[in-house]
Amino acid sequence: MNSCHKPHCIQHNVSLKNSTYYRMGGVAQNFASPCTNAELLQCIKWAQSEKTPIAILGSGSNSVYSDCLFEGLIVTLAELRQWHWEDDSTLVAQGGVTNTEIAEAALEKGYSDAAWMYRMPGQLGASIRMNARCYGGETSQIVCSAQTLDMFGNLNHFEASEIFKGYKSTRFMDAPEIVIGARLKFKITEDFNLILNKMEQCESDRHTKHHFQFPSCGSTFKNNYAVGKPSGKVFDELNLKGTKIGNAEISQFHANFVWNLGNALSHDMLTLAAFMKKQALTISNAPLELEVQPVGVFSHDLFQSCGMSALGPHYTYNSENSQWVGLAWHPESLHNSDNQTKVDIKIFNPISLVSSPFTKYTKNSNSKEFNAVFELTQLQSINNAQNKVTEPFLKWTTKSNANLLSDFNLLCPHQADSFVDMLWNFSVSELFLAHPQNPHSNYLEFEMTPQKHWVAIAFEGIRKRKAAHLIPHADIWSGTNRFSNDQKFGMTLSYDQIRDVISTENTILVQGCASLGNGRLYLAPHWGFSDEQPNFHQPERFWVAQLQ
Repeated sequence: MNSCHKPHCIQHNVSLKNSTYYRMGGVAQNFASPCTNAELLQCIKWAQSEKTPIAILGSGSNSVYSDCLFEGLIVTLAELRQWHWEDDSTLVAQGGVTNTEIAEAALEKGYSDAAWMYRMPGQLGASIRMNARCYGGETSQIVCSAQTLDMFGNLNHFEASEIFKGYKSTRFMDAPEIVIGARLKFKITEDFNLILNKMEQCESDRHTKHHFQFPSCGSTFKNNYAVGKPSGKVFDELNLKGTKIGNAEISQFHANFVWNLGNALSHDMLTLAAFMKKQALTISNAPLELEVQPVGVFSHDLFQSCGMSALGPHYTYNSENSQWVGLAWHPESLHNSDNQTKVDIKIFNPISLVSSPFTKYTKNSNSKEFNAVFELTQLQSINNAQNKVTEPFLKWTTKSNANLLSDFNLLCPHQADSFVDMLWNFSVSELFLAHPQNPHSNYLEFEMTPQKHWVAIAFEGIRKRKAAHLIPHADIWSGTNRFSNDQKFGMTLSYDQIRDVISTENTILVQGCASLGNGRLYLAPHWGFSDEQPNFHQPERFWVAQLQ
C-alpha cells in the first residue's frame, strides 16, 4: 500500500484514562477523533500504510485497555454525533450518538421504545455491535438497518435480519467492521410523562444499585443461560462482593461489577476477573465468558486465565509471552490491502465497494423516508479488468425492499431504455465517479430511472462538460448494460469507460444521489448536514473507494 498523509485529527501520546468510561489504561501512541466518516476512513488507511495496529473506541464503557503503551492507532467515534428524524418515526443516527441521546430523542417524539436505554453507558455503534440489552429492552428491537466501515475501506449496509443472532450476539462480534450509523424505527407511543417516568425508573435503579458510584464496565461476564442463573447471582453465592486486587474491587452491591476505586490498573481489574472466572468454574461449575472487551497487549498468562481467545482474533506481540487483543486490524492479518491487490483473478468474487442507504440531503428538506440503498460492486479484479477492458467491471445498483416506482414517480415520457439528455428533470438515481487527484476537473455523472432511461456525461470542470459531451449521446458509452425490475435497477460499466477517473493507486471517488422531484434529494453515502444550497457536484466530498 502506498504511504498516506497523516490526518490532522490524529494526536500523539494520549492518555486513555481520560478517554474511557472505566478511567483505566495506558497511553495511545496515536489517537484520532474523526468528525466525519471520510476522516475515519483516512485514519484507517494511514494506519494501514504505516503497518500499525488499529483499535476502535466508543465511550469505553464496555472495554478495558491495557496498561501498556498502545503502539498503534486508537480511533474514537465520540465526534460522530449527528442524528436527525427522517420522518415522524424513523431516526437516523451516527455511531457516536449516546444511548441516552437516543432515549431522549424518542421521548421528545412520544415514543417509549428506547426508554430502557436512558443512562445506559455507551454509544449506539457499540450497542448495536453487541446487541446491548437491559430493563427488558434490546437494541435489535429498534434497529432497522446499520451501516459499517470494514478494514478494506468498504462501506457496507445490513438489514436488521442480517445483523442480530440472539442474546448479546451479532455478526459484528467476530468481524472487524465499525458500526458508523443506523436507521432506528420507533413504534410504541405513550404519554410524555409516562415515558419520562420509565426513564427515571431506569436511572433510579442504576443509582440504587450504585452503578455510578465508581467507574465500571457494567457486567464483567455474560450470562450463561445453561447455568440457570445470572452471572451476578453466581458470584454473589460465592461471596465475592468486596474482593479486591489493587484498586479494583468487586462491587459491594452487584457481584458482576468490578469497580475502579481510583487509579486502578487494568492488570488489577483483569486479574480479579480471572479469579472470578476460575471460582465460578471450579466451585459452581459455571463456565462464563467475559462481556468486557480487553484491548491492547496482555501477558499470555492473563490472556489464558481470562479466556480472551473467545473474544475474537488475537496476534502475538514480539514474543510468545504476550498477545494483541481486541483489535480492528493488525499488520499480520491476511485481510489487509497489500494482499488485496494480489488476489488470484480466477477466484475473485464480486466485492461491494460501497453499500449505503440514501439519506435526505438536508435536515429541513421536505424529503420523506426513502428506503432505497445505493450499491457499487466490483465484478472482477483490477488486474483482470485491465486485460479485458470492455467487459463489465463495476455494477451500480439502486435497490429497495419496496416497489421503487412509488418513489420514482415523476416519470420520464420518453420510450423506456432510451438515452435522454437533461434526465434530471424527472425522478432519477445518480452515480458520480471522480479522479481522486483532480476531482474538480475529471469526473463522470450517470443517471437512470427504473424504466432504464439513462444519460452519462463526462466533466472537465464543475458542471463544465467535456467537448465531446456538450450534447451527450449513447455512442460514447457503447457496451453499457442496464437492468431493472420492481425492486432494483442499475447498470454495469467497463474498465474502459471509467479508466480516466481511476488513480495510479487504483482508487476512485464514488457518490450516489437521488433526485425524485419536488425537492426530494438524497445522498448515499451522506457527507454531513449543513445549511448550504443542495449541490450534488461536489467531488471533493465523494467517498474514496479502493479497487482491488
